[in-house]
Amino acid sequence: MQRIVEHLKQRNVLVSDGAWGTELQKRGLKPGECPELWCLHRRTDVLEIARAYVEAGADLIKTNSFGANRLKLAHFGLADHAADLNESAAAISREAAGDRVHVIASVGPTGRFLLMGDVTEEELYETFREQMMALERGGADGCCIETFSALDEASIAVRAAQENTRLEIIATFTFDASAQGAYRQ
Repeated sequence: MQRIVEHLKQRNVLVSDGAWGTELQKRGLKPGECPELWCLHRRTDVLEIARAYVEAGADLIKTNSFGANRLKLAHFGLADHAADLNESAAAISREAAGDRVHVIASVGPTGRFLLMGDVTEEELYETFREQMMALERGGADGCCIETFSALDEASIAVRAAQENTRLEIIATFTFDASAQGAYRQ
């Protein structure tokens, strides 16, 4: 399969999947429940979502791993399951995608901020390194470091992917009204 960057160089249009959270909620995800845990306990539901996106014609499907980093998972008492959850999330999407569709690992922010002093750069790097490596082992072609508001955290996530995997990298941000990011970086 052609690398994503090659499609973009040729100005090919690539269609991505839709909202995973909405689809999980339709299948019974409760408020406050850990969506990523469904990769282990409700694998069939997650696989059906991924397959539906493939059947709908997506060129790229994501993984159910947005909050599957150890710092975020600690909220659910699942920090020690980060690698398993990420590898499973990627493997499920890879199973649905086969070799026809690119699998893009969904990587969200940790919810902790260097600026606030509640995490160190090293902790962030190790958190993202663990996540990226597990996603690659599970079969992801690339990662989407998505909806970050802190440039420093996103930069660390990108570096962790670059230095430890062969994943293609996409990064997206959320901005406040000033378009400078939530922390004026």
